[in-house]
Amino acid sequence: IFTTLRQRQNYCFGTHEPHVLKFLADLVCPGMVALDIGAYAGYFTLAMAARTGPTGQVYGFEPNPDQAVWLRRSITANGLQHAFTVPFALGSAPGNSVLSVPQNSSMAYIRKRALNTPGNTMLT
Repeated sequence: IFTTLRQRQNYCFGTHEPHVLKFLADLVCPGMVALDIGAYAGYFTLAMAARTGPTGQVYGFEPNPDQAVWLRRSITANGLQHAFTVPFALGSAPGNSVLSVPQNSSMAYIRKRALNTPGNTMLT
């Protein structure tokens, strides 16, 4: 997911996207319930979990099955009992969709209509 050593370091040391981290620090408070929609590997899930503390809850929604595994691992590795992986997409209406996962799985997207091609995952 990173193209340079600096990007990897920023991610590991919590200095990746500092403007978003500041926004979350100002918005998320202890005891809150927070949602990370499109959580990927959990960078913002972990940041919000640190802010909510154990009295809050954080739900990381990640429909890409491969990335949901990484999200679950991130939560477990950090010993967070109040953060949860939700392996589903969110939408404006209930139903089924197709998740298209190109070579770069961080760029997955919901298809408007189903295609029978490799890289598509049916979401229910």
